[in-house]
Amino acid sequence: MHAGNPLPRRRLPITALALIFACYAYVPVLRREAMAVGPVFTLLFAVVVATSLRVDAKFVNIAVVLFGFANLAGWQIAVSLNRGMRLAWLDRLRLQQEAQAAQQARAAAEQSEQNLERLFDAAPMPLVLVRTADARVLRYNAAAKTLFDPADRYKDAIFTTDFYAQPQQRQQLLARLQAEGAVRQVEVQMKTAEGRPLDVLFSMRMVRFAGEDCVITGMVEITAQKRLEQQLRALAHTDPLTGLQNRRGFFHLVDQAIAQSPADGPGPCVILLDLDHFKRINDQYGHPVGDEVLVEFAQVVLALLRDGDVFARMGGEEFCILLPHARAAQALEVAERVREFVASHPFHTAAGVVRLSLSIGIAGCDARASSIDDVLSQADKALYRAKQGGRNRSERQDKLILTK
Repeated sequence: MHAGNPLPRRRLPITALALIFACYAYVPVLRREAMAVGPVFTLLFAVVVATSLRVDAKFVNIAVVLFGFANLAGWQIAVSLNRGMRLAWLDRLRLQQEAQAAQQARAAAEQSEQNLERLFDAAPMPLVLVRTADARVLRYNAAAKTLFDPADRYKDAIFTTDFYAQPQQRQQLLARLQAEGAVRQVEVQMKTAEGRPLDVLFSMRMVRFAGEDCVITGMVEITAQKRLEQQLRALAHTDPLTGLQNRRGFFHLVDQAIAQSPADGPGPCVILLDLDHFKRINDQYGHPVGDEVLVEFAQVVLALLRDGDVFARMGGEEFCILLPHARAAQALEVAERVREFVASHPFHTAAGVVRLSLSIGIAGCDARASSIDDVLSQADKALYRAKQGGRNRSERQDKLILTK
């Protein structure tokens, strides 16, 4: 009656082993705590076998050994699978984080470029972004375009080197930028696309843009300011009536002439000119006519002088000529030529023709002078002698030797 039962009883351990391995293989996929299902299932199966099936002791011993081995092997398999799944999950998490970080970096870069463009467009001052490697302009705002290229001459590639009046100045600025990290408030001479000169106040800083080394430059045009400074400087050294150098301008040019004269060459010669009886012209015809005479006199004498000679109005009707590298004898020749020409020249004014004569004092030295004050003092003494001698004449002060 029990002849057919041994085969199913033998299949039970095999089925149980398969179920145990299945538990350890798939349950850990769902939850780590579920790894306790294998031992619990084994215990329940052992209880069922012990209480429901009539088996001999040998069968039980074999089943216990097999079940114990199955649990140990299954536990190792489950641990290995669980570790592999954790590693795979960590890899996926890392890849997701890297992808997210890369996406955020791209978004930040795009946002930075957008912010830079907005900054460029909104800034009232000219801004230019230049690639360091080839000096190509990558970005510029409307203010920069209005300043440098209002006619839109450059439609394709634009290079910052096209706008430097002195290209070597760019290399000097870049060298300073590399050394200091920033350049602030530096005067630079630029030019527009049409070639018009510009004076610009530069500020520069190194930046990274689109993965490349770049320089961002802010500029303030100071052309009008520089022109005004030049005009003020000229006014400070120029006589407003005649356009000649005034007393301050004369001494400024004298200092330059002395500094540039050769050590073994002659020093400067000074010619003082005084218009004889000029007060009578003002009293007889009025000051406007006197001013006309002074203006024409300045033009007449300028036409007789050489390039490099300095002609100045020292005050009133007194004028001075500086011959930077002449000797006393040459200065006398120049003085006589001027005196004779003025004496024969008719000065046309609103009141008619006016005649002039000059009293001239000359001081010269054949050695380099250390002070123009001594030379002027000696020339003034010679001028006084010319007036005392009857006017319309030239006198030379010979006793003058100055050394530096």
